[in-house]
Amino acid sequence: MNAPNQREYTPRYGVPPKSELDEMPLLPPEAYKKAAAFLDNPLNNVDMRAFTSLFHVDAIAADERRVMHKKSEIRTQESFEQRAIARYAGVLEAFFILQAGRWFGKKMRLGKASEYDDLFNGDDCNVELLSDTGIVHMALDVTSSEKSIMDKLNGIKYSIDTGKLTEIRYFQSPSDEEDCRSLVYVPKCLVAIDRKMMPALAAAWIQPGNVLVNHPLQCQILEQLELQLMAFVEYAASRSCSRNVLAPLKQVLGCVRAMKLDKQKSPLTNHFNSIQNDPMLKLLKTNLANLFTVQTYQQAA
Repeated sequence: MNAPNQREYTPRYGVPPKSELDEMPLLPPEAYKKAAAFLDNPLNNVDMRAFTSLFHVDAIAADERRVMHKKSEIRTQESFEQRAIARYAGVLEAFFILQAGRWFGKKMRLGKASEYDDLFNGDDCNVELLSDTGIVHMALDVTSSEKSIMDKLNGIKYSIDTGKLTEIRYFQSPSDEEDCRSLVYVPKCLVAIDRKMMPALAAAWIQPGNVLVNHPLQCQILEQLELQLMAFVEYAASRSCSRNVLAPLKQVLGCVRAMKLDKQKSPLTNHFNSIQNDPMLKLLKTNLANLFTVQTYQQAA
């Protein structure tokens, strides 16, 4: 994954002015290399052929063909701008999976979603959360695009309306690669990171050691997750959704609140006040308020 060439950003090379690409600040080339080393490593990717105890080999082969066809279709149809945005998104995804593991430790284990679930279910990463009663699961969609937040939240709302939540067809445990299964009724949330933060985050991320150990973004992520889950739980209750929907939403919300409480008891506690002015957090609140009628959410905001 190479950094987009500086000259490729100019209108001379076909990218229209004031495009989404123009809004993306440049990242260090080393960040693209680090992301590619993670994302392209077979050990970090879900092997769909390891699921033969769940699916017939012919079904897996059919899913692999669907993935190949979809990837070919994307390559054929995408513009230069879309390819550059995809490379940028790859850095964001790799950064989040690797750094979140350092921030939250055993209480939040993350793994890259399978290509199938990425392409057809919109999942970037699978998450195991440690609760008092065991492991609960969630799916995350990581984004830096302000334009996509409303559409992505609409998709989550639809999954609640239809009583399904998210399906992870090829789930491989981040803590046990031999734990391969298919999951249903999985809560899904967004992680929205301001693009203006990315150059500084990427520059710190490529340094040796854990330079970002006390960065406020970890508090912002927990705040975002809590706000979304509060909205989803109350909305699902107002729709008289089944226990299959409400129970996992409440379980994941409990885990997120426990992690947030741990951070509030740490030297990071003051960050929960400073992050309230983050533009992505504000945008997320606005979109939640527009899509979900949730009294508790409005009070928290």
